[in-house]
Amino acid sequence: MKTKLKLEEKLNKIMPAKRLQLLSAFLILFSFAVFIIWSLKEPGYKFANIFFWRPFDRADTFMDFYNSVYDTMYGPYEHDVIYPPLCCLIFKFFGSLIPGTSFLKPWAARGGFRIRGYQEIQFSLLLFFLFFIILFIGAMQKPLYKRGYFEKMGITMAMMLSTPVLFAFERGNIILYSFVFLLLYFICYDDEREWLREVGYICLALSAAIKLYPAIFGLLLIRDKRIKEAVRTIIYGIVFTVGPFVFFGGINAITSMLGAIGKFKATENYGISFSNGVSFILLGSTGYHRWLTFAGMVAAACLIISFFLADKKPENRWKLSALLSLSMLGLVENCGKYMIIFAIIPWLFFFKEDRKLKIIDYVYALMLTVMLAPFPAGIFHELREYYDRNTMIICWTAIIMSVVLMADILTTFIRTHKKENKAEISAS
Repeated sequence: MKTKLKLEEKLNKIMPAKRLQLLSAFLILFSFAVFIIWSLKEPGYKFANIFFWRPFDRADTFMDFYNSVYDTMYGPYEHDVIYPPLCCLIFKFFGSLIPGTSFLKPWAARGGFRIRGYQEIQFSLLLFFLFFIILFIGAMQKPLYKRGYFEKMGITMAMMLSTPVLFAFERGNIILYSFVFLLLYFICYDDEREWLREVGYICLALSAAIKLYPAIFGLLLIRDKRIKEAVRTIIYGIVFTVGPFVFFGGINAITSMLGAIGKFKATENYGISFSNGVSFILLGSTGYHRWLTFAGMVAAACLIISFFLADKKPENRWKLSALLSLSMLGLVENCGKYMIIFAIIPWLFFFKEDRKLKIIDYVYALMLTVMLAPFPAGIFHELREYYDRNTMIICWTAIIMSVVLMADILTTFIRTHKKENKAEISAS
């Protein structure tokens, strides 16, 4: 025990929380630099390690954006669009910049290829990214307000160049907006100003209205017994999620969207989920199997139970965001690499308090860094399919971190209750 305490003291002197955050950010930036240099050495091929379905399949970049704009302009829920209507309103805004003559031909599957050559839609995509960058840089000011200018810039750049953000940019996926609104929710959550906390609740509703699954972060309100706030947030969520359906066909559009979500299946090779990681470990390939889907649900349930067992110390707030972010990997098994974008939130809050770190905290910092660093680990061929080691590393790290977090929280919970029981016995 004494040896452990001495080691922790030495580690905290050498690498306190603030310095550890800078080291983590540096490693992510260094990983990106290696990625770029390696890509120059083998032109184009290494990009496939992070972005593309197959080493030489590079025709689909930005198509989440282009296809979504195209389908929205033709009536989204008539063509199996899985996005909630708030997304469709956003895409309709960007689509309104395209000449109306572009949509006179009959609708076609993956019709985004028809419009992506127009200058107007390319400018729309630029605005789509620019609005996110402005929101993200603005949001990062509060958690980094004690940092110097260059430290702020370095940390912000590291997050912008992390694997999930880069992948979301490559896809042109609207998860970027869902993430930044969820980040604002956490930033505003404990603010002393009531109006700013309310802004946070609205941001959570907007995040869930864009991607649905961030609604799970509303459990934080229930855990902290902010029942009135939870009710208001639900009302905001209904307004933002259900209200916009009036522009796209009302009740019929709701049933059409739910049906499309049920049928949707993303590419397996690059999917970030517990089932994908476990499938490759046990079966030697990715794939969706009923027992793995069930196992992912069980893992998500265990993470949510751990969320309610975790203590309420301010320095452990990051663990709550990590537990909920990881639980989504069990609840949603068919999302791309951008799914791990929500790990940026626990990464930020892990270093928020300049606190004394335990040995396990350095392990957590390493795992969070590995999940975000864009290192091209290579693509290999197996069973007539291509598999991406970068995705596998993220999946495996997420699984390991989930197990360690749950064990850590359960151990702390048992130890705390034992102390409380002893105190009660001594008092009696």
